[in-house]
Amino acid sequence: MTTTDVTEPAAVQQAAAQALALPLNGRASAQYLRAVAKMYGMDTPVLETARVLTLGCDTGANLLPFCAAWPNSSVIGIDIEAESIAQGQELIARSGLTNLQLYCLQLDELLGVSPGEQDYIILQGMFTLLDSATREAVLAWCKQHLSPNGLIALTWPCYPGARSEETLRDAMLLHSSLATTEEEKVNSARAAATWLSLGMSDDNPLRAGLLPLLAEIDTLTDTELSLKYLSGLNEAAYLVDFNQMVERNGLVYLGDAEPLTEIPAHHGSTVEQLHRTISPQASKVVSQQYLDVAINRQQRFSLLVGEQHRDCVLPLPNKKQIKELNWAGSFQRLFKDNKPQNALITATGSLMTTDHALTLRVLDALGEVWPMSLSFSQIVLHTALPEEKNDKHADQVAGVLWSLFMQGSKSLFFSYGPCPYSQSSNNALKVLPGLAALSDPQQPVTVSFNFWHQAIELTAEQQDFLARGALTPEPATFGMLKMLRDKGVLTGSSRAWQKYLQQVIGLQPSNTSVLSINSLMMFTHYGMEDAFRVTQTIKTDARARKKHAGNSQFDDVDDKTEKKLNQLLNQGDNVGAAELATSLIQSLPGNPHVWHRQAQVFARQDRYSDALASITKAISIESTQWGFYYDYATQLWRMQHYWMAEKITRYCLRFNASSAKLWSLLCALTKEGNQFDVAEKCARKALALNPAHTVSLAYLGAILGAQSRWEEAIVWLRKTCESAPNEMVYVTNYLFGLLHSTTISPEYLFAEHQRFGRTATRWAKQQGTVLPLANEKDPHRPLRVGFVSGDLGLHPVTNFIRPVWDALNPEQFSLYAYQTSNRYDHVSEALRDKAAGWCEAQHMSPLELAKRIHQDQIDIVIDLSGHTDYNRLLAFSLKPAPVSISTIGYLGTTGLDEMDYYMIADSLARPGELESQFSEALIYLPFNNQFTLFGDAPDVVPAPALSNGYFTFGSFNRTGKINDAVLDVWAEVLKRCENARMLIGSMADDEMSQRFIARFAERGIDASRLIMRKRTTLTEYLQMHGEVDLLLDTFPYPGGTTANYATMMGVPTLTYAGQTPIMRQGAAGMRQFGLDEYVVTSEEAYVARAVEIAADIDGLNNTRLSLRDRALAYAQPDVSPAHYFEVALREAWARYCRGDEVTSFSVKQTLGG
Repeated sequence: MTTTDVTEPAAVQQAAAQALALPLNGRASAQYLRAVAKMYGMDTPVLETARVLTLGCDTGANLLPFCAAWPNSSVIGIDIEAESIAQGQELIARSGLTNLQLYCLQLDELLGVSPGEQDYIILQGMFTLLDSATREAVLAWCKQHLSPNGLIALTWPCYPGARSEETLRDAMLLHSSLATTEEEKVNSARAAATWLSLGMSDDNPLRAGLLPLLAEIDTLTDTELSLKYLSGLNEAAYLVDFNQMVERNGLVYLGDAEPLTEIPAHHGSTVEQLHRTISPQASKVVSQQYLDVAINRQQRFSLLVGEQHRDCVLPLPNKKQIKELNWAGSFQRLFKDNKPQNALITATGSLMTTDHALTLRVLDALGEVWPMSLSFSQIVLHTALPEEKNDKHADQVAGVLWSLFMQGSKSLFFSYGPCPYSQSSNNALKVLPGLAALSDPQQPVTVSFNFWHQAIELTAEQQDFLARGALTPEPATFGMLKMLRDKGVLTGSSRAWQKYLQQVIGLQPSNTSVLSINSLMMFTHYGMEDAFRVTQTIKTDARARKKHAGNSQFDDVDDKTEKKLNQLLNQGDNVGAAELATSLIQSLPGNPHVWHRQAQVFARQDRYSDALASITKAISIESTQWGFYYDYATQLWRMQHYWMAEKITRYCLRFNASSAKLWSLLCALTKEGNQFDVAEKCARKALALNPAHTVSLAYLGAILGAQSRWEEAIVWLRKTCESAPNEMVYVTNYLFGLLHSTTISPEYLFAEHQRFGRTATRWAKQQGTVLPLANEKDPHRPLRVGFVSGDLGLHPVTNFIRPVWDALNPEQFSLYAYQTSNRYDHVSEALRDKAAGWCEAQHMSPLELAKRIHQDQIDIVIDLSGHTDYNRLLAFSLKPAPVSISTIGYLGTTGLDEMDYYMIADSLARPGELESQFSEALIYLPFNNQFTLFGDAPDVVPAPALSNGYFTFGSFNRTGKINDAVLDVWAEVLKRCENARMLIGSMADDEMSQRFIARFAERGIDASRLIMRKRTTLTEYLQMHGEVDLLLDTFPYPGGTTANYATMMGVPTLTYAGQTPIMRQGAAGMRQFGLDEYVVTSEEAYVARAVEIAADIDGLNNTRLSLRDRALAYAQPDVSPAHYFEVALREAWARYCRGDEVTSFSVKQTLGG
């Protein structure tokens, strides 16, 4: 189910080696043992008041984390080494802990005293190096002092693996047989170990068992080595014999402190299968004995409970018990190029990778609340996908946790009941108690602990910072505090973490706050999840709403100010609205709603970065408001931080599933990721909650269109316009959608564009603004030419305009650019270098933009958008310049009476053919160099059909153009060409590929004949043309950019020319290069011509190998790429200067000489 790989970088391994300076063993902690006992079905005493006895405690350092974490517990440590106990007493004194007592007792002394009743008795260290009789005596003593629900944990050597210890012991005894003193014996024993580690044969069958024992020798004290190997003690036993001793003493075997080791599957599928075969009905202990033999087990850390609990003991750690535990881990997602990777880094530097989506969500959730833990129900809540109704989600989460547990991840922690971090009641962050015991500022690095029993390193700088206790965040300490949080040495209540993170995001740059925002949300609602849910009662009952945990403590913006803000925005006075919002903040800087309102004003102006900063400030003041997070996620979406925006939106929906705007936002985000099924589901959920939710109506139309379901899409796009008749962006989307319809007439299409034009004209009149045109009417003077577009950068529109842009004569034409989107990249930079003026117009209203164009005294203003994203056609309706032209971005009329001309390629139509479909006069001109192919494009290769034995049709058009009519024609082509295949190279993901395969299957085309490729880089995309013999165009919306790229790669496009301008786009591209034979005018002709071309591979190959040269020759190297464009501008300007009526005209190629 999951594929998780954990690697340990060298630096981490080194840190682990240094950690030996602090001998922490979390497996010997009562906190851990209680959780393991629960996995075996046993409830042991709570930790808050637990009584813990550890025999073989050494210095007691391993007891410090537990004592610090559970200050009301009572812990006793006993060891036989007086020196170790003395060191431990010093640690206790330095730590300030009062619940830990250490005693030095020999074994016979121990058996003669009573420590009182104990809940957890742990035997380790020297108290495990016993002969069988003594071990039983100690066990009987432990049982005598064990509380009714208490637990005993002891380490002991077991057969058959312990034979390796006996071999090593025999070697040591042999080499030390002549020694006369204890010191000589120990030294001889160590020498024997060194000899064996260096001189052991590679073929020694015991080598695998001996190597870890030899490595352990250097870690043993002389006393431990003597007891373990030279004293004749430390007797091993088989588990079945050990169990008999256990039961003689009124105890029952519960399991192992390393529960993984008792699960056969942990040791491999072969071990699991054969184990099931050999002991299908064996008892718990006998079954484990078989496993010990199978894996040659050397040691066990056994858990024992009173015999009265026999019936509740489970045979193995139970997956169902996973749901009873709390889980924790420090996991931080890795990002590359602003995109999340399927990898997380742990606090120790380990890299955890997985391709399993739910596993990633689980690890993300745990990382957000580190060092605190999440209960199983909290994990289920925070990893659910609100758009899915998944009754198995809880079981799937349990499966993920079980899988992680089975892999033995050292970065994953669990407890039974809330962990000590989650139990904290501090309202401000504090340093873990007890750390002072291990602090040594004189050392560059000190090894310390956290409450999860991890050994962690603290540098001298970090120790000094902790000692000062100044944990209030400020820019200079952000890095330090984050490192200390990662190490788990800070603790506080969820409210303390909430306040801390609010301070952090309030001081950080807003684009950095995104790293903390999810953490803040989870701490804000931690333990109060139900109280923050927005139910229908909360929405309808004012009293319930007032008591709701999310009720604001601050007054909202007053009605009068709110009305004024809306008035300014509706008037297009964005500057005035921003000034008013800023004045509110100056008077009420501590009110989060004022900051929120400023964010909304900035968002209306497309000032997304500024909006994010303001909404972040609001959250830093009050982090309980769902509306704040909605706007925060919205700005992230607009700034293309899709993953994080999606994560926040889903978080909010888990608490407020009745919010139409949240569903709508998730719809937008999943659409960006081409998750069209999910996006459609979200849009329909939003509309089920609010049928008049305009944004959701628009999204649903767009999503259906993206799936080439245009007839359905147009219905919803029309409803959007009806819902918000004054929002021109929705009309634009509707008109763009109409271009894809296979059922509407050219007359209807034109009439709908004219309707937009009339609305725009009414809007312009309502502005009460007249822009008088005082430009000097001199037909020969240099002109100021303005380009209005949101695509000035890495975009196909720029590919078309760039040759002209770069070649325009600067002495005759000064370029002014009005960039209406946030797009700005290296291509934008190059365009800007050529421009005399560059205006970032994305923040401007149409009125403000028109005024700016007028202020810049532009002579000819050119629209490169038409009815596509980021257009500012309303600004053109105000007639800001003497001459206005639309071209390139949208092959169709704008519908504006105020737009003078539309500039089209002369290969698109002959004069008089299309005028009835344009409100503008038409300028026909040759585009001799209309498309730029980057310099290192791949070479053209011969037709692949010559070598691979079959013909390959292809399409690289966006999938939204591939409608049912297109698929019907393509399927018929494939049926007629039985040996042909079809490559479609625009798939978003595997799900989309499967949908298209299914659509072809409905038409009788087998999947084996289809090649589905995902979108890729430009270089790989161009290389893909080497696999295609002929491109099949879409209709009624053919390819533009794709056909141009294909031409430069030698691949012609079979295209269908219809009645509307857009349907002639593909034909214009073919005809300008003399490829009229690739243009058809009916579906029947399309199929027939495709079959003919596929039958003449040699002829097609000749065309292929000459096509790039033909295209380059058409560019007329001796003629400027801007020549005809300049002629057109001059002619339009001259006509304006003469006062001529605006009429169509042509620029003949002969004019270029």
